[in-house]
Amino acid sequence: MPGAHLDAIVVGSAYSPPSWATDPLPGFYFEVTKDMTVIEKVQLDKKKHVFGRHVTCDTVCQHPSLSRAHAAVGHHINGKVYLIDLGSAHGTYLSNSAVPLQKLTKFVPVELTEGSTVRLGQSTRTYVFRRVPDSPLPPKPTDENDLEGLATYNAQVNKKRCRDYRGASSPKRAERVRQRKVCFGDQNQSGKLEETIGYSDGTGFAVGVGPVGVEKMRQQGREVK
Repeated sequence: MPGAHLDAIVVGSAYSPPSWATDPLPGFYFEVTKDMTVIEKVQLDKKKHVFGRHVTCDTVCQHPSLSRAHAAVGHHINGKVYLIDLGSAHGTYLSNSAVPLQKLTKFVPVELTEGSTVRLGQSTRTYVFRRVPDSPLPPKPTDENDLEGLATYNAQVNKKRCRDYRGASSPKRAERVRQRKVCFGDQNQSGKLEETIGYSDGTGFAVGVGPVGVEKMRQQGREVK
């Protein structure tokens, strides 16, 4: 479980996400089951997704054991997805292939991995974390004069590389990133700014706070900070 400097704010049923939250990569969702039957899919396609009884929550849960703002899902700039208990009265529970059922510590984010199972309060519904596999790349145009086709192909290649970088999808990169501290905030414990990395979705370029120790990306031979 990563340590975190969490600056999330919960006032009543309103939840303000921490500074490390960012727009999500595509394809994340919860598969919701009850009595061993899949009853719905909850798309996790926002910077924050709040579960609770209040009507302003992204997913409104009717079970009386849930708090008004019970738990939230947040997306980190490193491509990983985290579950946060928002100080609920009856707890948020998570298990996966590596971790037995555990009750989350309030306001401490825990990473969701493929197949992670979440329970909220005493509700019998289970939320299984999933991600739609990336679509295969289309064939590269063979006509070098097909500039529009080549531009579209290159943009898709760049987007996939960006997703791989942020999500650390290659085994070697995933292992390196796994061993490094993840920073949940703009500052570390000493008050100094953390490292900043650049990333591109193939059509534009953006800068944000990244995990400590991750190498800076390079674009066309020049360092991007």
